[in-house]
Amino acid sequence: MVENLLDHAEAAVIAAEKAGSLVDEISTRGFTIERKDVIGRDLQTEADRKSEELIKHTLHRFNPGIPFCGEEFGGQVDFEKGTYWLVDPFDGTSNFAYGIPLCAISIALIVDGKPTIGVVREIPESRGRILWAIDGGAALPTLDRKATWSGGLRIGSDWPRTNNLRTPVIEIMASVRKESDGVRILGSAVIGLSYVALGTLDVYFNPELLALDVAAASVFIKRMGGVVLDMQGNDWRPREGKQGVIAAKDRKLALNILGRL
Repeated sequence: MVENLLDHAEAAVIAAEKAGSLVDEISTRGFTIERKDVIGRDLQTEADRKSEELIKHTLHRFNPGIPFCGEEFGGQVDFEKGTYWLVDPFDGTSNFAYGIPLCAISIALIVDGKPTIGVVREIPESRGRILWAIDGGAALPTLDRKATWSGGLRIGSDWPRTNNLRTPVIEIMASVRKESDGVRILGSAVIGLSYVALGTLDVYFNPELLALDVAAASVFIKRMGGVVLDMQGNDWRPREGKQGVIAAKDRKLALNILGRL
């Protein structure tokens, strides 16, 4: 077991705050939008790259012996063994590019395949909330406030980039239309998953996510009594490549939604 988890959490919070301030500054002065794929669905900006570089530098300064894996530049880690940082330096790039204020930085510490520390910093500065938790331990007070709601199910999702994976999203949208208040397409998996922990959403699902999209927020969700499952109904664990994920305030609800596919 990794020692001094609180020290590692504090380092991750500092890294997230620094990167968040950098992204806010880039947003203020302007930036160029680049397309990472031929069809142009996967966008990248200066903020993505520089945020990852700053997070990696900050974490290595505090904890030089822990490997690092980020979305932009990768990293050599074993997803099932050892201790490593798993980082999405800027989730919601398309929202950022279009001026939609639903973006976040996500930092997780993984220990033997288990997300152990989660830190999320919302973007932009006007939202600027930072959430953090240690599995089974400390959490920012923000996570202790759960919303109350007397209406229908509050569900969030996002469109997968792979066309044939959009069918499950459409099927679930259709199946819950009478018992929900609609499905919110958020443009940021990190935000959507964090909203489940906060009680803003009852469910968030996405059939195509990387582990770095899920890891940090999964610590919050479990800390608050919720569940994060893969699309087969098993407890989610980080692995290489993309996988489907459903997070909910309880297991019964998650399995209920999965059963509609």
